[in-house]
Amino acid sequence: MSGWGCHVLMARSRAEALAHMDALPGPPEVIICDLLLADGDNGLLVLAALAAHPSSRGVQPARVLVTGETQPRRLLDVAASGVPVLYKPVALATLHHSIVEQLQNRATVAGKASDHPV
Repeated sequence: MSGWGCHVLMARSRAEALAHMDALPGPPEVIICDLLLADGDNGLLVLAALAAHPSSRGVQPARVLVTGETQPRRLLDVAASGVPVLYKPVALATLHHSIVEQLQNRATVAGKASDHPV
């Protein structure tokens, strides 16, 4: 991903991800998160925690969820979340396309919001 011009920060837990958010001057442009994380943590809950972080106020990062999950209940939770999802194994070209698409969607939403200030 660094070859695509990305500055990558990796976190193995919710605490590490939140610590990265604390250290950043603003929200990241995109967050890629696995569904099933260490110690039973859930990627959807981590994404929600990152979205609620003070540095994300007003500017929500683009999000992509990655999973190899097959349990129907968890897949229903993923579908209900509205977070774009990629199923493992994920080809680099697919990941790149998804990131670009989410960033474009985020820019479109931001542009519409600035056209109609509150």
